[in-house]
Amino acid sequence: MELEIVHVVEGALEDGEGRNVPLSVRLDYRAAAPYAVEFELFAYDMSLIWTVGRDLLIDGLNSVSGHGDVVVWPALDGRHDRVVLCLRNGSRSGFFSLSRYDLDVFLRQTLDMVPAGCEGGGTDLERKLTDWLADD
Repeated sequence: MELEIVHVVEGALEDGEGRNVPLSVRLDYRAAAPYAVEFELFAYDMSLIWTVGRDLLIDGLNSVSGHGDVVVWPALDGRHDRVVLCLRNGSRSGFFSLSRYDLDVFLRQTLDMVPAGCEGGGTDLERKLTDWLADD
């Protein structure tokens, strides 16, 4: 059985002319790949999948994090706290944002499943089951 957390949240894509285009963002975390979060962005009839390091996202909740292909930072968008992601592919780049609260809730659930520092040793649930079964 694969342990997985999936959230679909609302986000916004900057269209290059200063306008934000609404989009849906599917956040996917798998215990089998504990260092990564997969983002699937849906706008119009297109989708884009990008894999981002979980630690980079956690750090990006509170400060600028990352360099190169992915940079994440917190931003105040009017009345709402947002997290902005800049994704680069060669000379092209795109910006999208989502609610800081939504991302924080998702990341806390991933940390409940696989605590920070335990990524290489399986999930906490697996350890608890192993310990419980060993007691019999």
